Amino acid sequence: AIITTRIGEAQNWLTDMEDSLLVDSGNTDQLASAMVSLFSNKTLCNKLGNNARITCENSFSIAANAPKLVKSLMQ
Repeated sequence: AIITTRIGEAQNWLTDMEDSLLVDSGNTDQLASAMVSLFSNKTLCNKLGNNARITCENSFSIAANAPKLVKSLMQ
C-alpha cells in the first residue's frame, strides 16, 4: 500500500482510500495515523496495495504507454 503526501504529481495519479492514503505534507499525526491504519487493518492494506498495482499497470506500464509513444513519434 502507498502512503504519500498531497503535494506534487502523486495526488493526480492516486486516490485517497482507493489506491493509497494521502496525508498533508508535514502533518506527522496524519502520517502516523495512516501507518497505524495499514498495520492494524490487513484488509485495507491489501485493498490499497492491489488497487495501487492496478493503477500503476494502467497508467505507467509499457503496454499502457507504448501506443502513446508511437502516436507521438508518428506526428
